[in-house]
Amino acid sequence: MKEMDVQLVVLFLLFISFINFFINIKLIKIILKSSGNEVVNLLEDTILPEITGYNYHSKQLQTITEVVSDKVLIFLQTNCPKCKSKLSRVVKIIERAAQAQVDVKIVLYGSETSIERFVGQHDLKSNILQLSQGDYLNLNPRQISPAYMFVNEQNEIEAQGMIDDENWQYFYQNIINVPDA
Repeated sequence: MKEMDVQLVVLFLLFISFINFFINIKLIKIILKSSGNEVVNLLEDTILPEITGYNYHSKQLQTITEVVSDKVLIFLQTNCPKCKSKLSRVVKIIERAAQAQVDVKIVLYGSETSIERFVGQHDLKSNILQLSQGDYLNLNPRQISPAYMFVNEQNEIEAQGMIDDENWQYFYQNIINVPDA
């Protein structure tokens, strides 16, 4: 009986080793596949890459860096309820941004149907830059949303974070209090 128990334990250990081996192979393939991806983490004081997308309203190609002014890129996702809840505040920012000479772009990717459903009745379409998923990932590799990126006139990234963090609150208060031209 003891000999049979030892054989069962050995078989069990071989089975576990076999499963572990295949799991490790799968993980190595996933790591190698993702390491070939061109996604880059964008850090403060780096130059914003020349990424082109479609202006959702005009359907014209537009490069993020073509406007020579301070920029705010707002990263939202169409399937994010928290992002949708931020739209009314984003509208207020856009209304005041022209007086502050700040270019505000809402950066999205996805189908026109999902963007249309997401935006709803908000007047944001001319500020939406629709990117391919790859370009979106180059700007926001971790797909954090709702998020922002502040970019200066020289297209250097000055700050980034989550909407409603301390930097965002400071920006929001300043932009809302910009006097009318």
